[in-house]
Amino acid sequence: MLEIEKGVNQSWIQLVNLNQEEMRQARSLTDEARIGLGEAEALVLAKSRNVLAVLDDKEARAIAKSWNLEYTSTLMVLYEAFVKELIGYDELVEDLAKLTRIMWISTDVIIEIIRRVKEVKK
Repeated sequence: MLEIEKGVNQSWIQLVNLNQEEMRQARSLTDEARIGLGEAEALVLAKSRNVLAVLDDKEARAIAKSWNLEYTSTLMVLYEAFVKELIGYDELVEDLAKLTRIMWISTDVIIEIIRRVKEVKK
């Protein structure tokens, strides 16, 4: 939670509330698809407010693609934070390690992120 609070305090993460109609749509989406409320809220916000969605769930990403929404993953948010010098290399690696403890991430994907980071560092 500290990383999210840091992002909010530094203004590179913005908290928003869904309006009643967006909330209704999100709940309806959870009934129709195999996604949680958080993913449904992210999808509805991306659609109604034309913003980037951060999605790691495969089903949510499929929905985003079918709706022609722009989306990314948590890993790419970390990568972009590093590229924009919002976090350092050690913090990136630490955050990647934390993510692997709460969600499954392919070793190949982690290796690719580290490879890209090393290219940026040159």
